[in-house]
Amino acid sequence: MQLNHKHSLYMLANKINWNVFETEFSKLFNKKMGAPNKPIRLMTGLIILKHVRNVSDESVVEQFQENAYYQYFCGEQFFTTKRPCDPSELVHFRHLKDNRASAENRGRARHSAAAELQEDAEGNTSRPALPQSPEERQEGSQG
Repeated sequence: MQLNHKHSLYMLANKINWNVFETEFSKLFNKKMGAPNKPIRLMTGLIILKHVRNVSDESVVEQFQENAYYQYFCGEQFFTTKRPCDPSELVHFRHLKDNRASAENRGRARHSAAAELQEDAEGNTSRPALPQSPEERQEGSQG
């Protein structure tokens, strides 16, 4: 079967720099955790298709089995009728990415808090002092 090279998904698949996804998502895995059990291109492709087509995880997995363009978009070399993954794996993949982003944000917050503590210790702060007691908080909000 020959795919139409002018099909929107065929063209989009060839415009996306998939290496960016590979590079960024591979950072989410380490030696203890191991490599992802599904290709990153497959998982990111399914998530992109889910949002582009505005369908559920279950639906995008089902449509993948029936649509050669979905399969090409997700990096498949040959048409298959097998399920690419369980829909719950898309949820786990998204959570992995979200957890990494949360961890990075927590790291930035810790770094920022440490810098503020250092400034306070050195007396180099221009931030107003926070009220300590509930009464002081209430007074601050009234005034």
